[in-house]
Amino acid sequence: MTGRGPFSHKQRSTRWIMWQAVVALLPIGIVGIVFFAHQALMVIGISVGAAWAADLLGRRLNRQKTDITDASPIVTGLLLAYMLPPDVPWFVPFVGALYAILIGKQLFGGLGNNPFNPVLVGRVLLQWSYPDWLNLTRYPMAIDAVSSATPLHASTGATQAGLVDLSLGLHGGTIGETSALIILLCGLYLVLRRVIDWQAPFLCLLAVFTAALLLPAPEKFAGHAPYLVRNPLYHVLSGGAMLAAFFLITDPVTTPLTATGQNIFAVGVGIITVLIRFYGIYPEGVAYAVLIMNGLTPLINQVFRPKPLGYAGGNSPP
Repeated sequence: MTGRGPFSHKQRSTRWIMWQAVVALLPIGIVGIVFFAHQALMVIGISVGAAWAADLLGRRLNRQKTDITDASPIVTGLLLAYMLPPDVPWFVPFVGALYAILIGKQLFGGLGNNPFNPVLVGRVLLQWSYPDWLNLTRYPMAIDAVSSATPLHASTGATQAGLVDLSLGLHGGTIGETSALIILLCGLYLVLRRVIDWQAPFLCLLAVFTAALLLPAPEKFAGHAPYLVRNPLYHVLSGGAMLAAFFLITDPVTTPLTATGQNIFAVGVGIITVLIRFYGIYPEGVAYAVLIMNGLTPLINQVFRPKPLGYAGGNSPP
């Protein structure tokens, strides 16, 4: 900071940021409810309620001050619900929220101390706990609830969804990952409100696009889903890439401190996502990609240290 005071300060507390995230996430949930009706509403309600209750319990166990207005568990509950199929039984979002809050966050001491994104900790543990429910090749389709494979599960022999369908959400999928256009608009809201920077989401999606374009196509696509080959825009618009780009890789707690580090993190998530989609056993790789990069965040911070205010020395401060 240079010059003379007094200076004006913007009120951008953690509380304000979390509530802005809630505002941005709500339209995605509303669209999910329009598409999947009461099934989506049940999953969202249980996930948010369980996350909020688990956070209060975790605070008490950690002897922290109780704050019923903290929006961070609401963000966790919403994001977790958006990554679930709408027809899962009630206990799946309930257990997932407990995993996310108690194991993903409170086990490490609460908000600000967790090394891994709690939402994805909950999602991955659910995938391991209930593979029959979360590794389905057939999810209800938006609007008419007709059984339909998700776009990335289409390598098992489903019909291709068009790019317009992917943008508007007229295809099978999880509650919050159907309409790429809605996610984009909600993400732009966060950018315009200066809650997040635009560079990391852009680089993440660009990395997905580039990797999907350049990497050799796997044999599992041949004869079953040829449209997944050399069709990078399809990979950007399908699955959880858009949701991750704006709402998961921008988490200030589990991502690098510097802008350079954040950009490296974003590119890494994009590339690893495509690697898992192409060569892994799962059709979607976003959750694992972000968690892998979460694990590399301390190393990235070590290499790209933030310089103290006024520092004019060499590569990094002591």
